[in-house]
Amino acid sequence: RSVYGAFEAEAANQEIEIGETIAYDFGVEYTTDVTLLSAGAFDAVMVTGYYGDGLSIAQTMEDVVLNAQFVMGVAQGTYDQDQFVEDAGELAECFFNSNYRWDNLNEMAVETREAYEEMFGEPMTAADVLAWQATYVIADAIMRAESGDPADIQAALVETEYEDHILPYDGAITFEDGETPNAVPVVMQVQDGAVVQVWPEEVAEAEPRFCTSWNN
Repeated sequence: RSVYGAFEAEAANQEIEIGETIAYDFGVEYTTDVTLLSAGAFDAVMVTGYYGDGLSIAQTMEDVVLNAQFVMGVAQGTYDQDQFVEDAGELAECFFNSNYRWDNLNEMAVETREAYEEMFGEPMTAADVLAWQATYVIADAIMRAESGDPADIQAALVETEYEDHILPYDGAITFEDGETPNAVPVVMQVQDGAVVQVWPEEVAEAEPRFCTSWNN
């Protein structure tokens, strides 16, 4: 519901009409919901939620033959995961997802993910990357504060200008009212069995594909 609230507000700003809203329970059967979407012939279907639900919804879209032009996850825990490609196979092709993540064009980011996978035996998720990067930002603030006092560290964090990071941000990590003003989500898509960045243009590895292999 929180993700939908943010999406609804921005959709209004972009003059995007929301034709149908469905709130679903986790771990249920989604045929009725997806059939309703298919009957409405919407241009796009936006999905949020967790991995298992996202996978099940995608598989149901194939069974029902969804007629939307494309499907995009919004902070969705499925469609930007390598595991989704493994579990869904060819069905995964062309699914989009918008979320915060590492920058695949950043050599240090690639090396960090490779080291993580070698150490832990599993891929580094977006959440892992953000936690990893946050540790370095905090360590940088502590070193600049030259103190273990929380107030000193907080003051140093406010002055942060951390440039040597692995996130797809334009410029250094800084803080303004507790937020990172230049933080932007990345749109990813499964293409040829791999999750690639397709927007913003500055970090895109490929052009987005508006194909229908997932709903035939």
